[in-house]
Amino acid sequence: PDWYNAHGGPNEFPVVTGTPRNVVADMSDPDTSWKNVNRASRNLAEAIAQKVRQEGIMIFTIGLGNLLGQTTGPDGENGEAILKCLANLGPAGTRCNVPSEPAGLYCNAFTDEQLVPCFDQVASAILRLTR
Repeated sequence: PDWYNAHGGPNEFPVVTGTPRNVVADMSDPDTSWKNVNRASRNLAEAIAQKVRQEGIMIFTIGLGNLLGQTTGPDGENGEAILKCLANLGPAGTRCNVPSEPAGLYCNAFTDEQLVPCFDQVASAILRLTR
């Protein structure tokens, strides 16, 4: 579809778009289809996160495992960069670091045992917000 509107609302989140990653409407080529699905899923996640942040909501992301640092997909991105982008913690001057939107938190747990400190960081941040 050209737009993502799961609740039948307005055409708010484009699927077929040229930015930030190019997604075309032509799905006839298997290579193009794979690229489209990969790019569209990343674009939609970032667009929805941006909408949420524009409403003043802070996003917390937790990664698990060392594969988050490995590049993948047609654009050579890695999972860690995407999670940081969702939390508005990307490199300065990009779509993933918008000063007018709340910056969240990103924590990477390389092992299951490291999840506890990540959850503690999230809990501490939420406690600070509620005071």
